[in-house]
Amino acid sequence: MKDFNGNELVIGDTVAVLPPNYRCMIKGKVVGFTPKQIVVEYNPHFGSVWADRVEITRRDPDYVAKIVDRTA
Repeated sequence: MKDFNGNELVIGDTVAVLPPNYRCMIKGKVVGFTPKQIVVEYNPHFGSVWADRVEITRRDPDYVAKIVDRTA
């Protein structure tokens, strides 16, 4: 499946995703695909006491953009 920019995505790719009810994009990881959507795992509380909490969202390709993870 392709992201917003037409880049091919595979499981494990780092992406910027716009989760439901958010105003800005956050970093996440592709963990799967449905026939029409991308399944992304993300941490909504990065850097806080709930930093180990993970959420999963399914988003249309228009809400996901592949990024180069320079911290890995």
